[in-house]
Amino acid sequence: MRCHGLTLRSRWWSFVVPILLTAVAVFAAANRGALAASGGGKACDCPASGDAGTAGIFWVVSSRGVGDPESNPADAVNRLRFYEAHAAGSWSPISGDDLLQAIAGEKPVVVWIHGNRMELRDAVRSAAALKRVLDRLVPDRRYVLVGWSWPADRMVRGVRQDSRLKSCRSLQEAALLAHWIDQTLRNRTVVLVGYSFGAQTALKTAALLGGAHGPEGISDAA
Repeated sequence: MRCHGLTLRSRWWSFVVPILLTAVAVFAAANRGALAASGGGKACDCPASGDAGTAGIFWVVSSRGVGDPESNPADAVNRLRFYEAHAAGSWSPISGDDLLQAIAGEKPVVVWIHGNRMELRDAVRSAAALKRVLDRLVPDRRYVLVGWSWPADRMVRGVRQDSRLKSCRSLQEAALLAHWIDQTLRNRTVVLVGYSFGAQTALKTAALLGGAHGPEGISDAA
């Protein structure tokens, strides 16, 4: 199976990847400035008010509707959509510039990448759950949480074929995520946390960033 230049040669690959539970990659992006990517003015596919629960404030970057992000990640970044989850539980769309201003500072940025068969609403609920856990574990809440929501809705009937398609998409998604991080979070410490195919995206993203800037400052754990 070919995924835009990547051939999946072994049938077991589609079954091994979903077994991955969580992958974490920590790195400091190269200090070459930041470029904001705005998603303002586009139709809102916001989650319903209240989905954030009481998890506090975090942000969501959605690549749903972007199409193939691998062919031109720089152009795809301009089609991302951004949301802020308010402490009271309401959601509102924001621009890429607004997001960068909101998360500016020196706190590490935790990027959560969900697994397969999740609609946008499910994805942000999973980010809210992670936020509640991190708030208990991280002293003084010295971190910023960004949920990365990719098009993980069921594409076809049957787990096997759907998993193959999502395996391809998760690798394509890494090109987009790496480009967004490289352009918006340079000189920031970034922690990638992924579940299932999100773990594959996290590891591939770290590999792409490592190839662009060298392996210094990159570590991973599964």
